[in-house]
Amino acid sequence: MKLAIAALTKTGKQLAKKLQSSWKEPVTVYVSKKLADERCQQLPKETITENFSYFFQHYDGVVCIMAAGIAVRGMAPFVKDKRTDPAVIVMDEKGQFVISLLSGHLGGANQLARKIAAVLNAQPVITTATDVQNVAAVDLLVQELKAWLVDFRQNTKKINMMLAEGQPVGLWQKTHRVADTRGLTLLKQLEEAAFFPVVLYVSDQLEVELPKNAVQIVPRSYSLGIGCKKGTPFQTIKTEYIRFCDKHRLHPYCVKEIVSIDLKQKEPGILALADWLEVPFSVYPAEELAAVASKFSQSAFVKSVTGVGSVALAAADLASSGHTVTSRYANRGVTFAFGKADTE
Repeated sequence: MKLAIAALTKTGKQLAKKLQSSWKEPVTVYVSKKLADERCQQLPKETITENFSYFFQHYDGVVCIMAAGIAVRGMAPFVKDKRTDPAVIVMDEKGQFVISLLSGHLGGANQLARKIAAVLNAQPVITTATDVQNVAAVDLLVQELKAWLVDFRQNTKKINMMLAEGQPVGLWQKTHRVADTRGLTLLKQLEEAAFFPVVLYVSDQLEVELPKNAVQIVPRSYSLGIGCKKGTPFQTIKTEYIRFCDKHRLHPYCVKEIVSIDLKQKEPGILALADWLEVPFSVYPAEELAAVASKFSQSAFVKSVTGVGSVALAAADLASSGHTVTSRYANRGVTFAFGKADTE
């Protein structure tokens, strides 16, 4: 975690330097101009709000040694989404309390608050209900599995509240296992789902008939290799991709990335697919693909256009360190292949 500490007073600066000295990873300390020295940089901007804008753009975590109200007002315009906001911690200048203020779960503020408190022999202040009640949190389960969850905000809010209130929540782990199962009831067979108001269903497979009370968590562990004719519409690519997933009984959101040849770097249909799946899209130079393309059947037409006889399979092969798990799917000018590294 790239961490910054901001202190507004002389006493706060001393505490910041103490934490900086005790921290194993590099930490940048920011103070006012008159307090700056060889270990503490001058705050990069003039106002508190401008400084928080800078911190949110450049750091994963911000430790604020100041009144909570100052921090809240300063960061308010930049708080956007629990999945992307940085961790924000507030401390009093005596170092008595370490408060997790923003992004307690996904941003790691709760864990960071406990870590700082342990270093400074202070009291961590954690207010998220699942932590207080010592139960698992759905958003952290999704993060642990690097997974996709439908209606993320709505479902995490609803199910976390149920867990915090001690309501029964079932867990069926079909293809992957989670480490934290506090407050969850592990099902021995899926038929037991009928006895729970909601069941978390962990699987990257395409399920035709899930119980109505099941919420599927889809681990993202596949690399999707793709090729297409220039200008292929997004709807065509999307339709064929869904058919490809259906053929292999995999959920469309099982992918962690899309890969192709550099010639397709700005292909609108592929970019739209990456946006729809909420995954990064990266490309390989033709010469890198050519180095592995000989493993697979090749197309003379594709080679005449791209210089490589196999794009989807070769890209999937490179992305998965040589572990393609499907044959090439081809229809309507679109090709797909899945790769999955051994570590996934």
